[in-house]
Amino acid sequence: MVEALLAKGADPARRDEFGHTAWDHAVGRAMREAAFAGSGLPGLFELLAPPALDVQTEGRLVRLERHQGEYWPLTLMLAGLKTQWSQCVTRRLDPYRYLSGFFADQLHDVLQELPAWLWAGSRRKRTYVNQVLARAEVHSSYQPARRLWVRTKNGHYFPNPQMQLRDGEDWQPVYERLALAWIDRGCGREIDHRPRPTESIRWVREALEPATEPGPAPADTDGQLQLF
Repeated sequence: MVEALLAKGADPARRDEFGHTAWDHAVGRAMREAAFAGSGLPGLFELLAPPALDVQTEGRLVRLERHQGEYWPLTLMLAGLKTQWSQCVTRRLDPYRYLSGFFADQLHDVLQELPAWLWAGSRRKRTYVNQVLARAEVHSSYQPARRLWVRTKNGHYFPNPQMQLRDGEDWQPVYERLALAWIDRGCGREIDHRPRPTESIRWVREALEPATEPGPAPADTDGQLQLF
């Protein structure tokens, strides 16, 4: 069906109100149903997946090719943000873990279902996912510094609020593209005592701003900011 729609002129780059393309919808399903990463995504990859992800961080172009380790984790985060706070998704792990950001176990569940030509056998360990998450974090000293996501607590990450995504010839802030305000409204007026999506990302933004008052920020044992 996808091939038929493309043959009739369907635009695979067209986005919905949440900034999602047809490929993002397929990846989003894999985030909710990990087995779909093995049964459905491979057949759609060459038809719909972008050959590279172009982002800007700190005014610098970062291009992630398909073979690079960060390509898939960022793809999963961008497609999965809409339901990261949702109570309508069946979770294999403790639901409260998802509120603090994306984490290695969550991403690994999906990545390990991909065929080897999409996710190599040498990468099929959770420790590799952890390494990729750590090296592309805003405060990482790894070179080249990609600064794709911000660590909120030990092993949890949200996309860098200062990151921009390509929008044709222009650039668009990541949380504007992904309609964070709509995601927040979709959580209802009350979501118990859990942080709302807009609150979570506001804390992430504030953590990236220069301190206005002296005094140490709360930190994990390795010095990373502790937000949740």
